[in-house]
Amino acid sequence: MRNEIRMAFIAAIAMYSCLAQTGLDTNIYAQVRAVYGDETLSSDSRRFCAIRGEGFNAGWMNDGFKTLCRTVSNNCSQIASDWHIYGTNEVVNYTVLSAVCFSGWNVYTNFTEQMLAHFETDTNSCQWATIDFLVAPPGTPQERSLAMNYDLPAVSNILVRMRALAISIDDVPSKASIEYRLSGDAKQDFLDMKAAGAW
Repeated sequence: MRNEIRMAFIAAIAMYSCLAQTGLDTNIYAQVRAVYGDETLSSDSRRFCAIRGEGFNAGWMNDGFKTLCRTVSNNCSQIASDWHIYGTNEVVNYTVLSAVCFSGWNVYTNFTEQMLAHFETDTNSCQWATIDFLVAPPGTPQERSLAMNYDLPAVSNILVRMRALAISIDDVPSKASIEYRLSGDAKQDFLDMKAAGAW
């Protein structure tokens, strides 16, 4: 009897988890709409253009974006696995990637590694622009993270993989940008600028 109750409980949890995941994409799209107040999620909206130009770090952080960050943080692996659902709409793509970058170092690096693995397996799994964005996500707390931590083995591994992909698709500017970080030059330049009072 105890085993039957236990098995029923496990089945109920599994069923609930499946149902919860089925609505994740709808929930994320609704939360992105709340960030912009835009039912159409149009890349032409003034608010989106302003945020994309400056990034969420430039004072655009609202309650809707904070809610999205919590959802993204809690479902990061699932979102990476289902990126085809989020990557096709420019507004959703940019906003979810930004939320990943506001969700902490672990979420950012785990998501980046998953996206790299998908792209390495199938270049149609996501757009190269997604990987390129993750090298130095503008207007987010992770903008300098790979450069400043290039000497950590996990980070250098991410950068080496990114460079190999940039080479494989013949993206010379991205390759140069990644090598700049991988060499440690970017970190030194950032530290020099900071010492000079640039920020």
